Amino acid sequence: MLEIKNQSKDTQYDYMENLVKAILQFDFATVKQLKLIDKTAVEKALQEQELLQCKLKLDEALNLAVSLEAEYLITGKYVMVADELEITISLYEVKTQQPVNYIEQGRSENLIHAIAEQIVFRLTGKMEEFQSELYERSLISLIDEKAGSISLHTTLKDAEVFLNDELVGITTGLLHTPFKIENLNPGMYVLRVYLPEFGVIKLPEVTFHDWQQEIEITPGKHYVAKANIEHFSYLLTNLIELVSEKADLSLAAGKENYNRSHEVVFLDRQGKEVNLTAHVTGSMEGDKVTIKAKINQNETEQEIEDICALGESKSISKKIDRVKLTITTDYKYKNKAIVSYLLERTDISANM
Repeated sequence: MLEIKNQSKDTQYDYMENLVKAILQFDFATVKQLKLIDKTAVEKALQEQELLQCKLKLDEALNLAVSLEAEYLITGKYVMVADELEITISLYEVKTQQPVNYIEQGRSENLIHAIAEQIVFRLTGKMEEFQSELYERSLISLIDEKAGSISLHTTLKDAEVFLNDELVGITTGLLHTPFKIENLNPGMYVLRVYLPEFGVIKLPEVTFHDWQQEIEITPGKHYVAKANIEHFSYLLTNLIELVSEKADLSLAAGKENYNRSHEVVFLDRQGKEVNLTAHVTGSMEGDKVTIKAKINQNETEQEIEDICALGESKSISKKIDRVKLTITTDYKYKNKAIVSYLLERTDISANM
């Protein structure tokens, strides 16, 4: 095997030559049908030809391979392309002196193992598996891979923090004092926060999850994450409430003095869009307060009316398909009434 040349302008990647050669030799050594030329025999032949201190040219190397009775010769080159390594390995048949080139690009050790698999298949007709999840580690020098870090900000107290499903600590609940994770090698990480009954809800199916975020750490980068986590009951309450209004009515006989319309759109649990409008009016006349509401949902209209006498407090509700309207009237004083109404979804509940 000849040298694997660094064609990048940056000499800090010179170390890669020995690394690539070592990985290829390791893979080839595991294949019984292949016989590697002993290093001692190569050095002896070089010494005899007074080439020991020289970098062999290709023709010299091919002549040396003939003298050692080798059938194939390997050489190669590599270059940095953006933040990835492109490796070209040339397999020369000594007899014909014709090369076959194998090119792979990436960051992990597996790109070298992939080339070794292709070469072994060409030489033996047998497909070997050298690639593995164990070899997903980066080939790029630690000089180029300064450690990164993550700062997690959250108001949640005593929650467990996981990084790639490994427990790394407990939150303090102090928003301006982040939970820090330092000395992280570049790569992809999943940051997750767990506390029973707290997290996030995914729609429209309404499923409950821990807060988590996928984070890519690049060399030397400090990543700041903010976990907006709330109690599931509070989140559900916010989802359930579509409209919540409160109005003060004053005496104006025979005249509507409250008139309000609301347009609402939401996705039901099957992912279907629900469109509705709610039109609410209120008036005071004599000793009674009259509240009327019209709900138009997907072109189906329903009405609800409530009359409250002086001195009364009343609440009425009506379910209309996937929503419910509740009207509460408090008419304790002759010249003033308080009216509130709540429009809610009925396909989810706070205790689900």
